[in-house]
Amino acid sequence: MLENALDVAVILAEVALPEIALPLNVAAVAVQTYRGYADRVLLSKLYKVLNNQDSDFDEWLKLSEKFYKSDKNYKKTVCKLVYTINAINEEELLDIYSNLLRAYKLGLICKQRFFKLTWALSNIYSEDLFELKNIYKEKDMPETCERIALRNVNLLDSYVRTKYGTSISIYNMNEFGFDMLRCGIDFENADKYKRS
Repeated sequence: MLENALDVAVILAEVALPEIALPLNVAAVAVQTYRGYADRVLLSKLYKVLNNQDSDFDEWLKLSEKFYKSDKNYKKTVCKLVYTINAINEEELLDIYSNLLRAYKLGLICKQRFFKLTWALSNIYSEDLFELKNIYKEKDMPETCERIALRNVNLLDSYVRTKYGTSISIYNMNEFGFDMLRCGIDFENADKYKRS
């Protein structure tokens, strides 16, 4: 699987970023010797995400809807995958991306939800994101910095409650936050999370 993941990472880079295309016969040394640091970082990120997939990921990538090379959206979809992975700046968030990709593959989330959730990963700090585990069962939570960050990437909803002339913001986990928690953050225990 390790060599296959690197091969797929190189193929994804070739499709999405043809200006940095690599010949497949040198894929094994690409991570160490490729032209620039940014390119090595991108290949390393792709490798990490792909290596965390099931062993049949290569076949799934070829067969899945919108991943057919003949499909008019193939390049656009692959580019979106690569650009999203490249925008993630924390290793923990790459692990969550891998989990979301597996959840998409298993049909736990649709393609549109997958891309919305992965977009959030490049726009939030991991510690703020992990707050979802702490607030899973809470309702009508008061405002904190973490909750503002989660709302800003559409994982929490908020409303303003006015009581006795004082207004406060109240936060609740929405469907996107729930899916991020069960399919991304804690995929191994997805079955234990239930919507109330």
